[in-house]
Amino acid sequence: MLSFVLALMVLFSGYVVATDAFRDSNRDLVGLDEGVENAVKQLKAKSAEERNELVLREYGVLRANPLDASALENLSLLYDIEGKTELSSKYSSLAAARSLHNTSLQISNINSALKRLDYADAVYRLDGLIRADKSKRQEYFEVLRNIVYLPNSKPAIAELMARQPPWRTAFLQALGNDDGRPEGVYDLFSEMRKVKSPPTDRELNSFLSYLIAAKKFEVAYFIWLDFLADNELSKTGLLFDGQFDLPLRNSFFGWTYVPRKNVELRFAQRGQPSTDRMLQINFGGGQIPFSNFRQYLRLPPGPYVLSGEAKAEDLKTTGGVIWRIYCADPVTQIGEGGRLSESQAWSVFETRFEVPAENCDTQILRLDNASRAKLDSEISGGVFYDNLKILSQKTENP
Repeated sequence: MLSFVLALMVLFSGYVVATDAFRDSNRDLVGLDEGVENAVKQLKAKSAEERNELVLREYGVLRANPLDASALENLSLLYDIEGKTELSSKYSSLAAARSLHNTSLQISNINSALKRLDYADAVYRLDGLIRADKSKRQEYFEVLRNIVYLPNSKPAIAELMARQPPWRTAFLQALGNDDGRPEGVYDLFSEMRKVKSPPTDRELNSFLSYLIAAKKFEVAYFIWLDFLADNELSKTGLLFDGQFDLPLRNSFFGWTYVPRKNVELRFAQRGQPSTDRMLQINFGGGQIPFSNFRQYLRLPPGPYVLSGEAKAEDLKTTGGVIWRIYCADPVTQIGEGGRLSESQAWSVFETRFEVPAENCDTQILRLDNASRAKLDSEISGGVFYDNLKILSQKTENP
């Protein structure tokens, strides 16, 4: 991987250094009659004496103005052609420090930093390029993406993310969609946690969304579990936060809601004064084929009971509202219960279901409009749920 990144950087930097040095400098090292692409070739064709004269000329400029970035850049290129890499790197670094938005200089120094495995310097300079030129953001993201997967690079990248660059979330979301390498993203997120700048819900959920779409449920569950706070870990079990005490974070294995028109969903107080909370959903009327509130589960094969408390106010619907349990892959219904079809006071419901032994490692608990047909999906009024539980019904052998 390192050789790939270096090859990419060398290819990019070689052309841009030549372009900037010969096009932007007021003291061209060679003529441009044959085009920029031949500039380095022309310079190499000069005699050692002629190139030495150019070196002396640039030193003279520096004596008059030690901050002249063009002189520093020209010296870096001249020494590079002579094979004096240490001097070339020195002057390139000095020039880059005086020209933070000079693409060619920064890429040249990123290349040097990668060669010496100085990832902090490399990503610092790459940050400047990403900020300076939005039109090349995806190209720079690709370079940074490859740096992420280099051994020992993640602490430096985590430190950069902790400084909250304006492109952070966009990059992490793009990184989270990287096919086939979730362990690298997880390692970076873990390093970010060490520097007290863990991924935000938006950044983490984007990664989990990719894993869910790729049907990597076990990996997604492990990562979700690992990034829970202590108070959230206390709510784990066969069903997460069945009392709706925690904020809605849309984290797949926690409660997840996709907003829908004419529907208001919130976790509200149950009674006054009270710290007890409940799920409240108000339907504004019209055809609402609702299936937007769910939680992914990881239940082993066997029999279970889903139970809870439910209430409805001013509910008008043809089919009602019901909890359904599905296998996630392929999506197959394996149970349902807790139907509300008209107004009622708080009452307890209970339903049994069985997780099959095959093709059902991950399940989905989802609240649905019970009407299968769109024409029967009209619904208005409010529904309320609390104290949801899933209990295993396996009997242990004595």
